[in-house]
Amino acid sequence: MNNLTKIRNIVYSGVPLDITKTYNSRKSNVAGIFGYGWTSNVEAQIVDAGDGPITLSRRR
Repeated sequence: MNNLTKIRNIVYSGVPLDITKTYNSRKSNVAGIFGYGWTSNVEAQIVDAGDGPITLSRRR
């Protein structure tokens, strides 16, 4: 079974900040800035396939 949880935070500290976090139990071995299994719209990921260009992508 896969547990998916999505949380959206809007924090006002002078400037609005919109962060969406998603937890995926099938990716619980992947470390994100909010812990293992968590990804967010403020993270970036570098992927090296080993046989071509390295890709930089923003997680969404």
